[in-house]
Amino acid sequence: DKTYTEKAVTIDGYTYDQQSKDIRVTTGTNELVFYYTKRADLSYTVRYLEKGTDTVLHETKTVENAIYDKTYTEKAVTIDGYTYDQQSKDIRVTTGTNELVFYYTKRADLSYTVKYLEKGTNTVLHETK
Repeated sequence: DKTYTEKAVTIDGYTYDQQSKDIRVTTGTNELVFYYTKRADLSYTVRYLEKGTDTVLHETKTVENAIYDKTYTEKAVTIDGYTYDQQSKDIRVTTGTNELVFYYTKRADLSYTVKYLEKGTNTVLHETK
């Protein structure tokens, strides 16, 4: 009988229980098991940009302790004077760059009113525009 040392293999998105393990070969069952756990130390960012200019309209959000291969849902934030491209978006966390972008467009459906009033009496002096 002899003892052998095996090393854990690297599997993207997972951590192993031990870097190496020994096995003593016998005439019985010879099996060595490495256990893996999904990484929970990942992160993703959410950006809020003006469409076409990539101007930052709201502070970037970073979510820590994200779990590998898990899908998270983020909601767009309300930004005065803008509409967003989607109300919510999903992101599946990987070991690469995890970024979600909401694009905003300036509202073109706004208006304003001009009034011409006498100071102190608020008597209308000219037709409202």
